[in-house]
Amino acid sequence: MDPSIGISIISAIIASASAIYARRTWNEAKLANEIALHVTRKAIYKAFDTMRHVVMQRGELLEVEEIAPFHKSCLDARFYFSEEIADKLKEYFDVCFQLALCRRKLQRPNIADSRRKTVHKEQDSLWSKERQLAQDLGSAFDRALSLGGNGV
Repeated sequence: MDPSIGISIISAIIASASAIYARRTWNEAKLANEIALHVTRKAIYKAFDTMRHVVMQRGELLEVEEIAPFHKSCLDARFYFSEEIADKLKEYFDVCFQLALCRRKLQRPNIADSRRKTVHKEQDSLWSKERQLAQDLGSAFDRALSLGGNGV
């Protein structure tokens, strides 16, 4: 047998093994990226869940300072979830922030009764919106974070 044929066969075997190794490496890198994305998505979900619990626990005593820490997660959602989820999360944050601002308005000294009634109506509307958004977001996050979910 000619040595060049043997070298060619060995080269073909090495090239095939290299291709298989490269494919496995690519699959592992892809999996690592998916895990990293999932970890970040989970952190954003946990921030939403914590914010939702703060809102439920504090109710009408909600303060702006209690909502503010969740703003960063709401902004980050745009990079890790679909536009629909990111927009709903931003809207949820805005509604909760408005609820906290309503409390501030009601705490002002010498607030007129007509103004107080207007703020209470605004609060009622915001509470209704908060409940609906929380429910919608919970379902959307469940779908996005489920096994095989891709954040959309």
